[in-house]
Amino acid sequence: MRTDKLTIKAQEALADARDLAQKKGQSELQPEHLLLALLAQEGDLVGRLFERLGVDPEAVAGDMDGLPAKQPRVSGAFDVGVSRRLREV
Repeated sequence: MRTDKLTIKAQEALADARDLAQKKGQSELQPEHLLLALLAQEGDLVGRLFERLGVDPEAVAGDMDGLPAKQPRVSGAFDVGVSRRLREV
């Protein structure tokens, strides 16, 4: 994935998503990690988009928060890679 082609905000969201995955002990960065990172960003563009669509962004974040926990966990030192699902997104 060529992150240098992304905006600064998108690069920050990917870094935050990677941190989230690592904190949860997951070696693959999934779309759910990225969505949670986007919803947590300062300025919260994604949250405002959800609101315009009539969707509560906090409810989405609450629903999404449990999904990464269902993924396999690893322990010890590991690198977080981008999953096939996220590359497709």
